Amino acid sequence: MDSLNSFKKNIELNSKDLVIDTSCCVFKPKVLFIDDQADEGWYEALCSILYDKNGIDLYYIGDELKQKSREEIIDLVKKKVSSYSPDIVILDLRLCTSDFDNIQIKELTGNRVLRAIKQINRGIQVLMFSATNKVWNYQSLSSREGNLDGADGFVVKERPKDSKDPSYTRAIIRSFVSDLSKCCKYTYRKELWKKLQDDIIKCNTSSSEYGNAVARLLELAEDSLFAKQTSFPYASIFMNLFRVLEATADKYIDDTAIKDSEDQHYFKFRDGTMLSKFNRNGELINGEVFRTELRSLPYMQKICNTLNYLGAYSNDVYNLVMKRNAFTHPDMSKQDGLEGFGVEEVLKAFDLVHNLIQNQGKI
Repeated sequence: MDSLNSFKKNIELNSKDLVIDTSCCVFKPKVLFIDDQADEGWYEALCSILYDKNGIDLYYIGDELKQKSREEIIDLVKKKVSSYSPDIVILDLRLCTSDFDNIQIKELTGNRVLRAIKQINRGIQVLMFSATNKVWNYQSLSSREGNLDGADGFVVKERPKDSKDPSYTRAIIRSFVSDLSKCCKYTYRKELWKKLQDDIIKCNTSSSEYGNAVARLLELAEDSLFAKQTSFPYASIFMNLFRVLEATADKYIDDTAIKDSEDQHYFKFRDGTMLSKFNRNGELINGEVFRTELRSLPYMQKICNTLNYLGAYSNDVYNLVMKRNAFTHPDMSKQDGLEGFGVEEVLKAFDLVHNLIQNQGKI
């Protein structure tokens, strides 16, 4: 079995060609490799790239797939994915002997395993692995016929000892590393999707208008999370999450202004509790009621009070509200005209929404 060092020398690979960008990951991703031929050089090569070069743990399923039927393989993989909870799966397209018969793409074991993985958690990133360059045809078919639906990348696998064209092999490896870097960028989707499902299920069990509305907003956020093409990849998720905050504020706060003896206005929650005062930085001023000359409740006060009332307030609220305001009312004198969002803002906004929903008890 060829070593990676020999392989690198034969095809003139630079070390930088093997660097996977994990800068967007909160933690190092866990990778699961599923291939009945893993012991034919693939596992060693992947370990060298993933673990030796990038410090990424790799677990694999190989020998235990041999001599099993399609249904047995699917059942085995589902159990492994559920127990190991990988962030990224590298999945061979053909996993049993019957896959080499003339069958439709959608019936190949790897494709059925792909669908099973996405049912367990839609946010798990899956790279399809195939020993034939027809995988590129499968990729084009996926959007047209629904085959391989949900795959996050496609890689042609070539055994190190079978490499005949160094330039072709270099291109494959660089593409593979690039696809892994892209998958790392989206590993946050796994935990986010799981929490989204918990929140959607809780809201869907409600018969209230509020619960139904929040469930629809969360479903819109989920759609945005997996949207293939969008000009603002995170803005739609972020804004739908804020719409949940706004709907919740409307549920709990009566924004009718009440005038006091000093011609100042204050506001109450629907249970009669007065709204507290938050300073310009979104920090709670203990023991002080919010009062203003205005007859309308400022947005920052509304959101901060709602989150605080439901035990979901955090120090991130001020910056997130400012991000929301900048996007909703952009300063067009700026070069970009719109305030951008990143993964960090989406995750922080979702934490607020998730805690807000879970802390309410019955929706």
